[in-house]
This record gives sequence, structure tokens and C-alpha cells, in this order.
Amino acid sequence: METQLISTQDLGYLRHNRAHANRHRNERRSHVVNPAAREFHKLLALLERDLIGWFGRLTNSKHERILRYKSSQGGFKYQEIDFIAENDDGLKFCELKLKTAFKPNMTDKESGYAQLNTTMEAASTSYALNGSLAICVDMEFLYTGKTAESTNYTSIEDLKVYLKASGKHELVWLDVQEILTLAISAGWFTYDRINEIREVYEMLNNPMSMLPESNIIPLNTPFAMLRTHLLAA
Repeated sequence: METQLISTQDLGYLRHNRAHANRHRNERRSHVVNPAAREFHKLLALLERDLIGWFGRLTNSKHERILRYKSSQGGFKYQEIDFIAENDDGLKFCELKLKTAFKPNMTDKESGYAQLNTTMEAASTSYALNGSLAICVDMEFLYTGKTAESTNYTSIEDLKVYLKASGKHELVWLDVQEILTLAISAGWFTYDRINEIREVYEMLNNPMSMLPESNIIPLNTPFAMLRTHLLAA
């Protein structure tokens, strides 16, 4: 089957990723790497992995979530779907976006709809689909410790309903503060990880804040000491 959902450990997909990573490194060989940005993206990638694993405990899900399909040029293309909810009505493709703060209006690309539309169009020839769900997470509390001002969030209990809803294409916002409360209680996130992410976020966005406080270095030369005594006399 040309269009097929495959495992993240599929050999063809792994070879494709290695080739893409090598091209990316070669293209950016002359670019200066920001260590804080690299560490921040690494921490977010780990959080995304944990969130996707957690979604799998909220509803039935499909393990194979890499869509392989033929491109217009005839070669294979691979597209990762963040999460696929599965029920009797078919497969619901879900895209996860971590956002710095709540944003009431977004483009299709910003919300994840654009990517969902592409993968659903390709998958519809081989699979029964049950709509899509763009999941945006307001990360402000995790990054800064500030409680979000917006109230336009979907609760985790309601998220379970959205994951099982029939044939709709929807967008929901989650508040990371609620997620963290549940995650720490369930044991798949820790306060140490919260502090680590906040520290790297602060370093990335305000590098001067990480500099040590300036100390006045005492002058200890004989002439400096003599001058001090003369001024004090």
C-alpha cells in the first residue's frame, strides 16, 4: 500500500530522517549555534513527547503515526502526525502546538490546521478519518510562573470529549498550569523540570539576567592604600 501509517521506528523513515538531519547540518555549518536555544528546544521536545504519551492515556490511540505516501514526483514522502485518536468512527489526526501565550486569532499554519489538512488529504485514500483536532497549549505559566489571564481554555475532561467527537475539525486551547498540576500528581513531570525550563527560558530571552552581580574589587597596592589614608585624614 503506497499510502500507509507506519511506526516511528520504520527503517525507511529513520533513513529519511538521517538524510534530512545531515542536509540541515551542512546548510547551517557556518551558523553560530546558541547553546541556550539548543537546550531550550531539547527540553520542549522532551515535554512534547511526554504530552503525546499522556494523550494516549486519555483515549484509544494508534501507535503507527508516520504517514508515508507518494509525492507528485513519484518518491515517498513522510509526515509525522503528533497524535492519532482511534475509535469506531475512524482516525482523528491531532496536531500539538506549544505557544508562548494565548492568541485568539491564528493563521492555519500557526494553529496546525495547514499540516493537518495536508496529512488528512493524503491519508483519506486509504483510511477512514474522523476529523481533526489542533491542540494549542498556553505555556506562559511554565515559562514565567505567571497565571494566564485568558479563560478561553478547554479543560482536560472536555479534551477527552473532543478526542472522541465524530467528524469535526476543531481547535482547542489548553492551559499548561492545569496540565502541570495533573502531570505532577501522576508522576510524569517534576518541579525540577519546571525550574529547569524556566531557567533556560530566562537565559534565552534575557541573557543579561544570568550574569553574576558585579563586585567592587578592593585596591591593594601601597599607593592606593596611602591615598585612602590621606583622604580619610
